[in-house]
Amino acid sequence: MERRLVRFDLRTGAVVATLAELPDDPRVIINDGIAVPDGVIFGTKHLEFNRPIAGLYHFGTELRELIGGQTCSNGKYFHDGLLIDIDTQPKTITEYRYYGGPAA
Repeated sequence: MERRLVRFDLRTGAVVATLAELPDDPRVIINDGIAVPDGVIFGTKHLEFNRPIAGLYHFGTELRELIGGQTCSNGKYFHDGLLIDIDTQPKTITEYRYYGGPAA
């Protein structure tokens, strides 16, 4: 489950559907996420914390990579179109303007 985004039914405790799977690289797993008006934004992490092969993704109706080249996307804040993301290694906090919708 750490490599796929699923819909989970809290009442039954069952996975209802797989919504998206990460690109094939077993060294990268989903780390955290946050709801946004048009879906969810979530980060991934490199399991050994030493290669910038993780990223920041959006899932609305399909999976879309927003930012690549991260090591551990770990912590999100979203308000009024402003997205803040923390990359634990190299210890950066980055602010993005998020407009949502399909990729341009």
